[in-house]
Amino acid sequence: MQNFYHFQLRHKVFLYCGLTLLILFTIILNLKITSNAETLVASQEIIHHHVGNSSSSGGCYTITKYHRHSGSPTSGGGCYTITVTHHHSGSSTYGGGCYTESHTEEEWEGCYGSDYCDQGPCGPDSSGQVYYVGTCPICYANLNVYNSPGWSNCSNGRMVTNTYYSLACGMYEGQVTSYKLGCQKSETTIEGYLPACNMDENEVIGHFKVSKSTDEWCTQAKIHIEINPESIADSVNPVSVNGENGGYIYPVSSNGDYQVVANLIEGYTASPVSVVFDNIDNTAPQINDYTFNTLDSTYDPVSIIINDVSDLQPDGSEGCGLDDSPYSYDNGSSWTNESSYSYAANGSYTLLVRDKLGNTAAVEYTVSNISPRPDPEPEIDPVPDEPQDPPAPPVPDDPSDPIVDPNPNNPPVRITPPITPGINDPKPKVVEPTVPKPKIPTPSVSEKASVSANVPKTQTIKTQDNLSESISESKTLSSTKDNFSLTDILIPIIISLLILALIGLLMFLIYRIVLVYDYEGKENYRFKGIAFIHSKSEGLELTITEKITDKCNTGRLRLKPSVLFVVFHSKSDISIYYLEKQSVRKRIEKNISLNIR
Repeated sequence: MQNFYHFQLRHKVFLYCGLTLLILFTIILNLKITSNAETLVASQEIIHHHVGNSSSSGGCYTITKYHRHSGSPTSGGGCYTITVTHHHSGSSTYGGGCYTESHTEEEWEGCYGSDYCDQGPCGPDSSGQVYYVGTCPICYANLNVYNSPGWSNCSNGRMVTNTYYSLACGMYEGQVTSYKLGCQKSETTIEGYLPACNMDENEVIGHFKVSKSTDEWCTQAKIHIEINPESIADSVNPVSVNGENGGYIYPVSSNGDYQVVANLIEGYTASPVSVVFDNIDNTAPQINDYTFNTLDSTYDPVSIIINDVSDLQPDGSEGCGLDDSPYSYDNGSSWTNESSYSYAANGSYTLLVRDKLGNTAAVEYTVSNISPRPDPEPEIDPVPDEPQDPPAPPVPDDPSDPIVDPNPNNPPVRITPPITPGINDPKPKVVEPTVPKPKIPTPSVSEKASVSANVPKTQTIKTQDNLSESISESKTLSSTKDNFSLTDILIPIIISLLILALIGLLMFLIYRIVLVYDYEGKENYRFKGIAFIHSKSEGLELTITEKITDKCNTGRLRLKPSVLFVVFHSKSDISIYYLEKQSVRKRIEKNISLNIR
């Protein structure tokens, strides 16, 4: 009972794991976390067909087939095609054979002067009479030349008993009595060979699965191939793709139709599978047209303008498309989505354009029509600024030292500072007078324009670009930090939980699995299917389905529960149901024997 409780508890744990898996899957869909999942292209059945020759052996045909007489010697048919007819044997006079029933009768036989007595080969005698010389065959009278009594002196007859025989076989002449072999063979004659592979002709023995790594745009892809069971594949070259030897993973770098063929051992076939790729883009986009805002000599920056860019495959179909920031005007150091750019100085430049997969094309050009501006002559404003009063000179510490006025036109002024009691400063401090700065005349409008034009713009543009680049980098870092806080943390957690849930579900299935084998003779068992153990209120139950029992020839089954199940339930019983709910109760062991017929 305790084992049953632990089984129920584990059952609930695995159920919760399954629910958690479902919830995680829903969360992944809501977050729209996509991945380049594998796409199943085809799953072909692997068919077995007999190989070899039924008349000369080889391949599947290894069991010797001997001739066995068919038909019957009494009723014919089959090998018995020669008829045996009855012919009467023996004689009606002497018996024997079929004439075994005898009959007797008496009759009077006499000479009556017949030719037997009155003529013969000898004679005539002295009297000239011709007589038969010898013995009368009827009455046995002795006849001779000299004392023959003549025909009238024969005994003239006797009583004779005659015996004859009639048929007693009960058959008529030519009646068919039996049949003989007409096959000209014995039961040691080899007529052919039977298959020993234990499989039917055209029986499905496995599967040939072909998948493509992704349907999304990419620069490289893969074809994944699976042959199950793998033992029927050619160990040297299990798969060929477009006639080339390949393995179970075949790299693809260009679009096209790939014919995948499973190279199986003799006796197994699977149809070829066609895998079409049209999502591989290794072609860079093209800048079809660009112009400059001017080709004349100018003091101002020169702008390049991109008018037409295309991203096409070699066959003319659309590619993956341009990147969100497809243009670089500084040879790849930075990228932008602006289709124009201004150059403040002459020089050779490289324009790059890229697509979403990073395929990049370059265009080189030279800017040479920017002329340096002439230096303008400064103009002096004749109107001076209003004079400013110079600041008062500082009061020296020592009144004996005169203060020198920087303005020689003004007479020196001596100022005696107040004496603070308790402070004695024997050394006077000399403060230099502040010389007022001359006022620079305010330039006119034309002068301002001239001076502004004389300032080089290259440095200003460069500073602006650096500032823009710093701002862009700052935004990128900020965006990266934001993305990391959401997706990069959730994805590993979700994937880890998903893997744990799958492992738990797999362990649960393995825990419940029972392998079913059928007896094949000579202590050999052949795998027939998989059954699952269920938990019921009455205890543990196992159902052998009709699909499995239909495959069983002898009805002598061997059940093999999983190792984990045997360890936890080695002292428990299990109810086994088969053939329309007939049941037996067995102790759980590593091998459980079961007879269902």
